[in-house]
Amino acid sequence: MREWTFALSLWGVAIVVSVLAWISVEPPRAAQHESTAPGRSPPTELDVAQADAEPTRPSPPHVTTRNRAQIGPDQLSSDAEAVPAPEPDPPPVLSLRVTLRDSGTQAPLTTRVDLWQLKILETPEWRAGDHRHERTWTQGGEVRFEGLGPGRYRLYLPEARGAADDPPEIELVATNEHLVADVDMPRVLPIRLIVFDEDLRPLTDGVLSVLGSGSMTRSSRPKWATQRRSRTGVRQPGSGGWTACNPGDDERYPIIAGTQGFELGVVNENSQQITRSRAFTFAATDSNSIGVHARGDGHAVASYVAPSATLEWLAAPITLPDGTPAFDAGATITATCRAEALREATARLLVQDIEMEVLVELDGYESLKIERRMSERAPEPVTLRVAVKTGQ
Repeated sequence: MREWTFALSLWGVAIVVSVLAWISVEPPRAAQHESTAPGRSPPTELDVAQADAEPTRPSPPHVTTRNRAQIGPDQLSSDAEAVPAPEPDPPPVLSLRVTLRDSGTQAPLTTRVDLWQLKILETPEWRAGDHRHERTWTQGGEVRFEGLGPGRYRLYLPEARGAADDPPEIELVATNEHLVADVDMPRVLPIRLIVFDEDLRPLTDGVLSVLGSGSMTRSSRPKWATQRRSRTGVRQPGSGGWTACNPGDDERYPIIAGTQGFELGVVNENSQQITRSRAFTFAATDSNSIGVHARGDGHAVASYVAPSATLEWLAAPITLPDGTPAFDAGATITATCRAEALREATARLLVQDIEMEVLVELDGYESLKIERRMSERAPEPVTLRVAVKTGQ
């Protein structure tokens, strides 16, 4: 019995020693996750379980200049904030000073001025083109346009002479500009008429009637401007025009020719926006009437030339069927022509090719209309036709 008890005691001691040895080799799992940071509470059983379930994640590599190209974008830190791009500087606000002088007198010029901005880009409301930026008037020959952005500009002077050019375009970039321009203004032009008879001799007297004067206002858009069309149906400023007419007094005045012809009066020269004209009729005794439409189209003198032939000479080729001249038979003869502007050709040469329209009317015969020129000295004969009575 004693031997059995002693054997059990030895067995128990061996078990105790084995347990102590196991504890010294493998400490509790919770101790492996204990933080050494001061003040932190020891981990709980839930913390230990979560740590066992979480896989081990390697630390990101250290980024250097040498290995940056070898590191993918997902390995770089996502905490770095992008540096915002600097905002562009606002465009400068510029001004344009304009000084205008009369080219003839060099005096300061008071006139209307339109400032146009050129080559404007397309927008949702407007197509690309040129646009009138501002309309104003000079004071003492000066005007200043404020609040302009960089771009190309040009002045339109609607009251300047029609044959003159507007000042050239100017570009504003970063500084204010000063534009000085001499402007040609409309003149008062004398109207002169030179008349030759059928023998090419200058006529010296006649009768003049003043029919009236007229003007036509064109669109206020310059000829050099590109129209900027609206996408929404809005009309761009500067479109449209109108016509005005002032009737004459219906009086007939005897007139005598001077050394350079008949002085009929004056007409104002055309401006950039307004064209002007005056109308007259001139006739010598028993001759064709002459219509004169004088235009202020930019020549120093509005000179015109016209033929004036006797009615007998004009109707000479027209006869009745029996050979009697229509003039001798008492036919009513009406003849008209229009004076031509005298430019390069000489008056005596030009007048020979101006058409005169002749109308012959005689009871019992059909009306006849022919054209004659002074250069046709032997025209073909023309016979009046007997009129056919209605109902026969």
